[in-house]
Order: sequence, then structure tokens, then C-alpha cells
Amino acid sequence: MTLNTFHFAGVSSKNVTLGVPRLKEIINVAKNLKTPVMHIYLQRELRKSEETVMKIQGRIEFTTLSDLVDESQIYYDPDPTTTVVTVDQNLVNLYNEVQVPCENEGDLGSPWLLRFVLNSQKMLNKQIEIDFIEQKLSESF
Repeated sequence: MTLNTFHFAGVSSKNVTLGVPRLKEIINVAKNLKTPVMHIYLQRELRKSEETVMKIQGRIEFTTLSDLVDESQIYYDPDPTTTVVTVDQNLVNLYNEVQVPCENEGDLGSPWLLRFVLNSQKMLNKQIEIDFIEQKLSESF
């Protein structure tokens, strides 16, 4: 770790936190790091496959729902048998045909609809499946 940062004085292209400020970030476990970089060196047999490296990265990296969502919208949709979202009409029709048993038959739920458009490539890269997202969301509410 370099404590002498004088050489970079006045150089705008050098944007690296060094010296005492960096040491303070590490020791105090700062929430907002100025240079959020981590190098992880894998064993030789793990380095050979890009798929394996991506899998390891997906397990290490902290992921939130906002990392996977391309678009989110809120709709007022009081009738659960139809929908005001035209692109979801086929999905609602299919759901109504299957008729999954509900715990509270008289309860129609909230008339507010929260719609997420997930990025399938990001989910694939992080090896996250929709069932996992559904489980985490149901635990939250």
C-alpha cells in the first residue's frame, strides 16, 4: 500500500484512492468506497472455463432486484380476472384457466399492480432463476 500520493497531485486522470484514505476505508468497512475494486485469484483449474468464473462471480457479487430489472411500472388494476396491461393479457388468461387455489377466496388482493421486466441475460449470467426471486419477494412481504 502506497502512503506517498504526492506524485499524483494535479493529475485528473488518476482516480485511485491510495494511502491513508484507502486504509481508513478498509479498516472502517466503509459503505461507499471511492474505488470499489477487488481482485480474486482463482486456482489454475478454475481459471480455464469462463462459465466457471462467471458462476463464481455470481455467487460472490451482491445482487439486488434493481440489478436484474430493466423496467418497472405501477398500475391501478382493480379487476384480477382481466388486466389493464395489454401485453400481459395472455398471461392473465392462462392464469384464469389454470385457477390456482387461493388461501382467501374472497380476498382479491390489492388493486395495485407492480410489474417488473427482468433482464434475462443478467439473470443467466448470475445464474438466478425466477423461482428464487419469487421466494425472496414472498419472504419480504
